[in-house]
Amino acid sequence: MKGQRLLAHQHREEKTGKLGARLAKRLMSDAYCKGIVRGAVETTNLRVSRKDNDVTHAETFRTCQGAMFCGRDFLTIVEQLADGRTPARRAKVTQMDYRNPRRKKLTIRDVAFMYGHRPKNPDIWFLSPYEFTTYWEPRLLSYPTC
Repeated sequence: MKGQRLLAHQHREEKTGKLGARLAKRLMSDAYCKGIVRGAVETTNLRVSRKDNDVTHAETFRTCQGAMFCGRDFLTIVEQLADGRTPARRAKVTQMDYRNPRRKKLTIRDVAFMYGHRPKNPDIWFLSPYEFTTYWEPRLLSYPTC
């Protein structure tokens, strides 16, 4: 705004049409050089295609879907059950809990534990651990939709 005011003050003697064109060009050059200008279609697609757990999902093209898969953690749980040992390290999924806006907190979940305790629903019961981590994501039960 300061730059627009200064430009208008410097060119105040010019005709209104010429001054308006100069101010519009300055505004557009500021938008293109100092920020990201997106059209309505692109903005809508970015909002529709967003994922909370992948910040680059809406802006990238992928030839295949990938996921962080820590097979060691799944094997550690199997060893723990077989030998009675406590695992040293586990893969965790973190998510911010916004259910109470005054008391936001970080929630942490163990993916291998969640896989072991999945319900016997046919949609997820027969998934391998890799498919479970690729196609499903943990969410809070009362997760906000917007």
